[in-house]
Amino acid sequence: MTVGPASGEFGIWFRRTDLRGVDTLVPARWDAVVPSKLCTLIANDDGVQVSTIEHLMIQIQHLEFQLLYLLLGPFQIFEVQYYMRKVY
Repeated sequence: MTVGPASGEFGIWFRRTDLRGVDTLVPARWDAVVPSKLCTLIANDDGVQVSTIEHLMIQIQHLEFQLLYLLLGPFQIFEVQYYMRKVY
């Protein structure tokens, strides 16, 4: 996973690096939440999804980050959650 600053008015966005041929940019906004069981799932209009983001999002909020761009490959959210548990 690569985390970097986003430009103003950008907010927090995830980009899936493991997909091709679709819009891989997924906004971390309330209107992107998709109903799911046992996890927080967000998706864009092309159906590209990022799931199980709640632990990462609480850390982002705790650190008061508001403009972030996160590049994700497959299964990287789970790695981030494991790392956050060890650090905090």
